[in-house]
This record gives sequence, structure tokens and C-alpha cells, in this order.
Amino acid sequence: MPAAAPDIPALLAAAARAGQGLTALAPRACAAALGLDSLTLCLLNSSGLELVWYDPADRTAITFEDLQYTIGEGPTLDTAHTGDSIIVPDLHTVSEHRWPALLGVPHEKLPHAVHGRSGA
Repeated sequence: MPAAAPDIPALLAAAARAGQGLTALAPRACAAALGLDSLTLCLLNSSGLELVWYDPADRTAITFEDLQYTIGEGPTLDTAHTGDSIIVPDLHTVSEHRWPALLGVPHEKLPHAVHGRSGA
């Protein structure tokens, strides 16, 4: 039986109360606990989206986030604009009409699964 996923919002709240913030949580460990390959956190402010929490060793996730900002489309941007969660189990099977510029990028630069989530 797999281990239960941690309550990441509760862990973040506890870290904030302790004055630790996001640095108290390892993105790689949180991703693994949730059954994901990568996990990033972007915030939307008046200047646009900003990547604020990620594993510096996870070049695929960082490159994918940068690619979305550069191209101007993708699940992170859709999530930011709509507030809806975006779950794509296999990015390579998405219709080219959904994100034509993003999906026109060579496949080796794209991760397989992506999940964008909006929340308080």
C-alpha cells in the first residue's frame, strides 16, 4: 500500500508559522509523495507569473516553466488565467490545437504529464 500523500497546505502553514516558509519543504520530496515527477509553484502578481518554488536540480521543470512564459501559452498560464486546475496525464497526446506554439516545440523538451492547480 502506498504511503499517504502529505497535506502540503498544512505543512506550508506550519512552516510559515515557524518562520521557515517554502524553504522548509523540498520540492522533490513533495513531488515524489504526490506521485509526480516534478513540482513547481508559480505566483501571479501585477508583473505576471513568477516561478517561486522548485528544485534547482530539476532542469526539465524549470525549462518547461520558462518555455511557457516565453511562448505565452501552456497549462501554468491557463491555470493562472482561469483559476481552474489543469491536469494533462500525457502532454504528448494533447491536441495540437490546445497550445499550438507550446506543442510545436520538439518533444524532448517537453515533460510527459503536467498538472496546474490554482488554490488559496
